[in-house]
Amino acid sequence: MPGRAEREAARLSVMAGARLILLHVIEKCYNSGFLATDSPEWKAIHDSWFSEARSLLDKKEEAIREQGCYSIKKEVRCGELVFEVAGVAVEQGASVIVAPICRGFSLKGLLAQSFSSRLMELSPCPVMLINEQDQAASM
Repeated sequence: MPGRAEREAARLSVMAGARLILLHVIEKCYNSGFLATDSPEWKAIHDSWFSEARSLLDKKEEAIREQGCYSIKKEVRCGELVFEVAGVAVEQGASVIVAPICRGFSLKGLLAQSFSSRLMELSPCPVMLINEQDQAASM
């Protein structure tokens, strides 16, 4: 089942007749650059990361199509999340970025707020942040 941000992005895409771009960024590729070698083992690890990402996007695409959104493009990138999101928005001429955040009193929540602040600074278009935290858990 897609998250709130994906459902909202699909809804907006259908309403506007626009293409939805599903992006998965593999940050561990970027963060492990100093470990990279030409070895077959490293290539296999790298390939498995991309295979897992494509599989995840295929499942999300299927769930989003069930909502009536059919114009979907999937992208897998390797790099730092905020720069890749902003970069795809520039490359594709995005009208809006819909991004999930998870607010809370945790390190994950703090990092999510940092991500959203940086994304809003770098974005070439408006950013819609959707809280993914369960409503019942936040009460």
